[in-house]
Amino acid sequence: MSRLDIRLGVNSHDLEIGEESFDLSLVGDTDLTEYTAQKLKIRLWFFLGEWFLDTAEGTPFYQEILVKNPRVPHIETLLKARILESPNIESLESFASEYDNARRRFDVQFEAKTTEGEPITFEGSIP
Repeated sequence: MSRLDIRLGVNSHDLEIGEESFDLSLVGDTDLTEYTAQKLKIRLWFFLGEWFLDTAEGTPFYQEILVKNPRVPHIETLLKARILESPNIESLESFASEYDNARRRFDVQFEAKTTEGEPITFEGSIP
């Protein structure tokens, strides 16, 4: 089965478009690690109920993370589960997080291993 997706900018999260050709850049089977990393990031940033075709899919940001007194250990468990349930992810090698209550921001660092044994690292805020 061929896997293909439109490439998103690592920091901007915008569609990557060729400077001269204005063609969309694609990511897929030629670099399964990059494809898996992008899919994982999309999965983590996907708000619960955001997609009308499957309102049960997503990360419960409004329900459990972006609330007045979030339960940090519970949020860590939710995020770890979202990572481990992602396609092409075999294991979670490391995970660290920090919650900034004043800004209601959850910073996460983790390393996961793909089914092909390649590492995927992530460092940033969720969402």
